[in-house]
Order: sequence, then C-alpha cells, then structure tokens
Amino acid sequence: MSKRFTFCLLIITVCFSFLSGCGKNESPPVIEIAASTPCQINSGGTTSFSVTGSYPADAEVHWEASLGTFANPSAIASSYTAPQVSEDTDVTIAVNVIDGDNAYPRTLICKIIAPTLASPPTPEPAPIEAEEEPVEDTEGSVEQPEEPVAEPEEPTEEPTVEPTEEPTAANPWVGISFPTTGGTVGININVQGTYSNLPTGNTIWVASMPHSNGLYYFQNGPATLSGGTWRNEAWIGSDAPSESGQAFDIIVYIANQSAATHISGLLAQWKAANNYPGIDYIPAGMTEYHRVTVARQ
Repeated sequence: MSKRFTFCLLIITVCFSFLSGCGKNESPPVIEIAASTPCQINSGGTTSFSVTGSYPADAEVHWEASLGTFANPSAIASSYTAPQVSEDTDVTIAVNVIDGDNAYPRTLICKIIAPTLASPPTPEPAPIEAEEEPVEDTEGSVEQPEEPVAEPEEPTEEPTVEPTEEPTAANPWVGISFPTTGGTVGININVQGTYSNLPTGNTIWVASMPHSNGLYYFQNGPATLSGGTWRNEAWIGSDAPSESGQAFDIIVYIANQSAATHISGLLAQWKAANNYPGIDYIPAGMTEYHRVTVARQ
C-alpha cells in the first residue's frame, strides 16, 4: 500500500511540473517601423525610418531595402535614399532587431514616386498674310485726275505696361542671440534668440553638434516663444572631463509638423532607454536657419 501511494504521488508531481512549465509563454516584444503615412518617397529623394516599440536597449538593428540605400544600416533611426525611377515603383523596407538568439524581422511596403514629365509647348500657328487683289489695266478708259495722296502719319509708340509682381508672404527667420560664436559655455545653458514670420503649425528646435563626431543631438523642444523671442534649454555634451575645451555647434531649425513628430519620437525612445546616441541626418521638413560655434568649459 505504501509503495503504491508513493508511486502515485511521484506521477502527480511530474505531471504538475510539466503543466506548470507549459503554462509559461513569454510574449515577444512589440516592434514597428516608424514612417510617414502613406509611405511615399520621391524619385531620388531622402526620408528617414526608425524602430519603435519595446525591445532591449542593447539589441542589434539591421536595415535593408529592395531598392535604394540606408546611410546607417545599424542605427535605430537612419536616413534612406531612393533610387531614380521612371515610373512609380514599390520598395520593401526591412529591419531585423536581434536580441541574443532571438530575431524580430519587420517589413514595410513603400512607393517611390516617379517625376511628372511636362508636356511640350504647342507651337503657335504662323500668321497668314493677306493677298493683294490684282488691279485690271483697262485700255482706252478715260484718265481720271489723280486725287492728292495724304502723307502717312508716323506711327506712335504705345506705352509699355510693366507687369506688376504679386505680393508674396514674408520669409520666415529665426536666429541665435545667446550664446555667440567664439564664446565658452557650460554643460547646461538656455539658448535664446529671435524669430519672425513663423509659418502656422511650424515650431523651433535646437540641436548641438560636437565637432568630434559630427552627430546631431536634438534638445527637448520645441522652443518656448514669447513676442518675437524664443528660448530652449540645452545640454552641450556630457560631464566627461575630456569634453572640456571641445568645440560644439549650436544650431536652430524651423520644423513642420511631420519633422517635429519624428524628433519627438526619437527623444522619447532615447529617454526610455537612457541612451542618447544622436543621429547623422536632418529629417525632411526641418530647415536650418542659424548656427554658432562655442567651446565647452
């Protein structure tokens, strides 16, 4: 009786361990490719793609495309250049996020838009000259006295009307008033400046670029605006002793809504991973207006 009870207890223990192990099911990370919607790129144009979602900060990233090239295939966010095409063409954008022995491939179908060919101008018809009617020579007719012929009047020149240009909207502008080129700054400063004619829906953003690596580090933004002036807190490099005396560019941009959304997404990813790698491109829809060069204290 004791042996039978011990055997049954062993069987129950094994089955319970098996069922407990089968119940564990780790969900794969949620990974997506961030791109504009719809995903369209002009022939020969440049856009950017980035990886979004939940994945380890030390995961490896590999970008590939069926057509065109990536500037930095191993970065979380990289610019992509489309080839020249003569007709609209589909392109497959692929990214593979590798975490140890696990790989998470994702693909996205985009369209490369061919340039529109202009129609040749229609030639104007040549003017038709009026034919002169023949004058009959009537012999034996009574000669009529000639009427005096009036002297032709000299043609008067009509005044030339100069075309007037249609008024255009004033050009936008944004500049940096502090700091100034040649100055020395600490690690944390308030960049300040002025602006005018900022288009509706556009915003002002600041980036720092160390001369040591040439990457762009966008600051938390957009800038705060007040009566033609703006300001934005900025971190110039890190607190590493080696950065003392190093040269940095501080750059100000005007961005449309699409570019601002892209930069905000990158900053959120960097903050979540506590890692600020910088980028080697400027997103489409973002225009540089002014930069100054300073040295770190």
